[in-house]
Amino acid sequence: STASNTPDEFDVWDLVWDLEINTVVDSINQVFAAVYGGIYKSDDGGDSWDKVIGGSNNAYFTELEIFEGIIYASLSSDGGNSKGIWRSENGLDWSNILPEEFPAVYDRIKMSVNPLNPNEMYVISVTPGAGQESITFLNEVEQTSLWKYTYNQSDSSDQMGTWENLSEFIPANDPVSNFNNFYAQGSYDLTIAVSPTDSSTVFLGGTNLYVSTDGFTSHENVSQIGGYEVGTVFPDFQIYENHHPDQHEVTFIPSAPNKLISANDGGIFITDNYLDSAVVWTSLNNGYYTTQLYTATINNEISTPSILGGFQDNGNFFTNSNDPEATWTMPLNGDGAFAHLSADEELNYLSIQQGRIFKVQMDEDGNREAFRRIDPIGAEEYQFIHPFVVDPNDADIMYLPAGNILWRNSELSALELTNEWDSISQGWVELLDLDLNNNVYLTSIAVSNENPPHRLYLGTNKKTVFRVDNAQTNNPTVTDLTQAYAPGQGMDAGDYFHNSAYVNNIAIHPTDADVAMAVFSNYGVYSLYYTTNAGHSWDRAAGNLEENDSGYGVGPSCRWASIMPFGNDTLYFVSTSTGLYATNKIDGTSTVWSQMGSNTIGNVVCEQIKTRAADSLIVVATHGNGIYTSKIESVNDVISIGEFEREYQLTVYPNPSRSYISLPIIKSSPLWIYNIQGTEVLSLNKITASTKVDISQLKPGVYFAKTNAGEVKWIKE
Repeated sequence: STASNTPDEFDVWDLVWDLEINTVVDSINQVFAAVYGGIYKSDDGGDSWDKVIGGSNNAYFTELEIFEGIIYASLSSDGGNSKGIWRSENGLDWSNILPEEFPAVYDRIKMSVNPLNPNEMYVISVTPGAGQESITFLNEVEQTSLWKYTYNQSDSSDQMGTWENLSEFIPANDPVSNFNNFYAQGSYDLTIAVSPTDSSTVFLGGTNLYVSTDGFTSHENVSQIGGYEVGTVFPDFQIYENHHPDQHEVTFIPSAPNKLISANDGGIFITDNYLDSAVVWTSLNNGYYTTQLYTATINNEISTPSILGGFQDNGNFFTNSNDPEATWTMPLNGDGAFAHLSADEELNYLSIQQGRIFKVQMDEDGNREAFRRIDPIGAEEYQFIHPFVVDPNDADIMYLPAGNILWRNSELSALELTNEWDSISQGWVELLDLDLNNNVYLTSIAVSNENPPHRLYLGTNKKTVFRVDNAQTNNPTVTDLTQAYAPGQGMDAGDYFHNSAYVNNIAIHPTDADVAMAVFSNYGVYSLYYTTNAGHSWDRAAGNLEENDSGYGVGPSCRWASIMPFGNDTLYFVSTSTGLYATNKIDGTSTVWSQMGSNTIGNVVCEQIKTRAADSLIVVATHGNGIYTSKIESVNDVISIGEFEREYQLTVYPNPSRSYISLPIIKSSPLWIYNIQGTEVLSLNKITASTKVDISQLKPGVYFAKTNAGEVKWIKE
């Protein structure tokens, strides 16, 4: 989990691979896993797996609950014949105990067995079309269902017991604030638990955390004890003191019956008494970094230490200190997204989820003094984290892509700070309608600094790239830069943009707008293309970041790129799903990218990389390990090794792996692999850039690979 404080919406990527592992009490080697598509069982501690529930229809949501050797599994209603709630006493024989009255459509089903009575179980599920209707803080309707199951050994029905529908007692339709209502955000935040000391005390979590002292059999005995502040409202909503929205788990301390540990998007919290009239929480995060950044923004006009970070469900935070221990300030809550810092850092532009953009006046410490929401009335098809740019050559101009449309506002300085929350029309025009095909929409935008100024590069979710020249005028020129396969024109099959490629970013050289790099973020497509002629032609540039020149293989997902002049050199950076990489030379498919910050940033997902040539600053936004900064002092900081040595550098893909690894190098050399005791376990006479090394016979553990040529030696864990 990451620290958070704002309304989130269901993000499909958080649940694409929902994995739980549970061990049956009477067999230490028997392990069950709930994954996309079904339930798997291993009888040898995870070395091999068999599917025990699941068919041709893959259930998107799966869950497991195991207590005293009894296994319960749930699969969402898109699972075909495998959908429902299943019970087994041995992991081999399963009975579907879903009640006939249960809603026909259901998503994720969370289950909790009563520790004092293993025959009782509570389930909570998002059930579109049926169940308790709740008006969310987005003024939308979500329906959920709460049921209680009681197993009866003598019951001969399919359910093997009885079910009681408790849905009417789910907190909903509060007259004071929609923030008080139960909201699972499409199953993203969903948990339920029964107290180990009192069968009537049941906890239910969505955005908020609730406790019922009568097993949710009435409204009167339900209390909200966490999440959002009770009664908070838009626009300046608040969170429960020392707690956080978006609940994922609660657990108990056997030696302290009234203590409760809560896990949510804010981290880990504990209370000494969950039955207090006003429950008091204490954070247990203790400096543990889990913050997930979407974006990082720096001052591109002057060299200041200021950074704006857009955090997943944690707002926009600001610092102007070089001290990594300094406290950051939050000028705008929400899911922090794209931003722009002005030269004087007083009037800035910040955004949150789904394209909500704000003009914000901040004091020198980043505290918000006034604001106005300024995104255009009528714009549609926003992404959850949506891009915009301010023209560096005219601080009055903002460009905003939305669906097919490129919007422009040329009156930013005239927008008054009225502290209002609604979209506006002032200054906005639909500059271009790109008339994209069905299901194609704009996903990325970049604006040039000079040579020429006022140039935009636009990317879409399906390979298309545009250049817009003279974007500040009412008659801009649009050029389609999409590189398509043209038989007979000397273009290899791998040289064209893949049909399903998602353009996540286009990096522009800060002093030469003809030079740019397009970043395709998908797995299974070629990731990086480079142009020096304003996009009239593109060359592949991912080099050793791809296992295969086609883009297929185990290479990382590339997310963002930045180009930074450095003396007589040009440095290129790319943030990926396995860390930050850099090079000082683009050489097509032979480009060698070196990992940066391997002992600090490591292999964490890096969402964005921002650079500033004036003081050689680089800022990296990670998704799970905070934000990093550094300043380049020498080109060797990027190369990190000499040209000769680089020819033998080991870069292991994938790492970790249980099947094979690829160690791309330029010059052929021998290879030895050693275990942690220093014993050689594998050797090859020669490896090259395309060699795959089969490691499937090696036992799980940590190994070291060594290669050498003459006096040059490299060892890689």
